[in-house]
Amino acid sequence: MFRHELIKSNLNLENSCKSGFQTINPEEIISFGGSSGWGYHNNLYVFNVKTCLWKLIETSGDPPSPRSGVSTDIYKENFVYFFGGFDRRVYFDDFFKLDITTWTWESLPQKPQGRHSHSGNIHEDNYYIFGGRFDHDGTRDNILWKYSIKQEKWEQVEPLGKKPISRSSHIGMIFQDALYIYGGAGPINEALRDLHFYSIFDNTWNEIIVPEAEIPPPLIASSAVKCGSRLILVGGKILEDKKRTDLNTVFQYDFIQNNWSELSPWSDETLFPKRSSHVCALADYKIVLFGGEVLKNEFYFKHLNDVWILHLIQDLPKDLLEFSKQNLLFDI
Repeated sequence: MFRHELIKSNLNLENSCKSGFQTINPEEIISFGGSSGWGYHNNLYVFNVKTCLWKLIETSGDPPSPRSGVSTDIYKENFVYFFGGFDRRVYFDDFFKLDITTWTWESLPQKPQGRHSHSGNIHEDNYYIFGGRFDHDGTRDNILWKYSIKQEKWEQVEPLGKKPISRSSHIGMIFQDALYIYGGAGPINEALRDLHFYSIFDNTWNEIIVPEAEIPPPLIASSAVKCGSRLILVGGKILEDKKRTDLNTVFQYDFIQNNWSELSPWSDETLFPKRSSHVCALADYKIVLFGGEVLKNEFYFKHLNDVWILHLIQDLPKDLLEFSKQNLLFDI
């Protein structure tokens, strides 16, 4: 169960689709770049979850050029890594480190082929890149790359086991010592709903089997956060008979129990608007949802710049939940 609220922005933000969105401390999230529908930008913003205010950051060094679809993750609280992206013409293969103590950009060694809508996740001292789209023909792959942060070098990983099929616009998430991959767009742009994990220490891919009735629909360009031992999956788009439908659903996957469930809203109020290609991050025990796009008709995508906060309501007895909902005794 969750409740949600729309946040009024203090800045005139660009409409933003597939920005780099990353929690940098318990109260703040950075947003880099994104597509407005008419172009791309490389502005860097910080959103404070407690004050609900945005701040435009002035940086030094050589920043990435305007783009969307970049992967990002944080390392040891002080550095955020960014790889790849797209600006409608170029599939970028450049790699950057941002020192968030000085807001200074640094360019790093390049290796994997340029791509966008891939996943990028840090585990210990390594940055893992998986999948992504490489060209205007929609070429994708299922190669796993590893960048050693300490040694500053790239390596193509050769895992054991059956790899997930090639994909982009999927979910990548680290839990304990494994990289989890869910859904996305497959080799012929089909929507996927499979779940796999790469065991880092065993160097092995494994597919996770869950009863089909529990699994979310095949989703492309959804967004997710890790909340304790749960993956929270927000929005995305489905394809039925090549017809696209954007969603505003919220699902959770329990890593420990190995099951999916759909979360319902706290009240009957209108849900946040349907969307895909948005971004989410977790800070101050809240899920912050930003931007994305929604299909208005077959010729027009509306790009968004709204901010919603989702408050998760978990682990309370059902009778207490109902009593609280009816009487509003406390704020969750």
